[in-house]
Amino acid sequence: MRPATPLLRGLLAALAVLPAITAAQDFPQRKAGLWEMAVQMPGMPAGAMTTQQCVDARTDADTMRKALNPDPRAQCKPVQVKKVGAGYEMAIDCTTPEGRMSGTTKMSGDFQTRYTMESQMKFDPPRGGQSGMQMTFQAQHKGACPAGMAPGEVRAGAFSFNPTQRKP
Repeated sequence: MRPATPLLRGLLAALAVLPAITAAQDFPQRKAGLWEMAVQMPGMPAGAMTTQQCVDARTDADTMRKALNPDPRAQCKPVQVKKVGAGYEMAIDCTTPEGRMSGTTKMSGDFQTRYTMESQMKFDPPRGGQSGMQMTFQAQHKGACPAGMAPGEVRAGAFSFNPTQRKP
């Protein structure tokens, strides 16, 4: 397994920590084991990117802690979460050295066999020529983690990254 490049590590980290938001506050915890996530972003050359993450209770909670503070330089307002019907909605608003980042995420599913997340982020000023980003996650529990895959580890093709091993 090849280590991820810095750019891909950043994308993989985002893919790993966004689903981990489900561990916060009153969200149901994801079932332990292997989760496969299809991520779609408008303009993504390959359409959907599929990742896999090995989850256990400790790494899910650790990933969540890091998701709520992904950049120690960021000044974030408290995350606003509300239960809406059978799902959840969350709003985030942060100021970083690069500017303001705000967004919303809607989540639904049973978090034991599947869940869906739809996220929209806005950047002011634009980052990399982008003033915003939309992502849709479709996640499915696939059973036990394969031998050799550590809890917290994320795999995308030949790349591997473990966001729970990132220093706070």
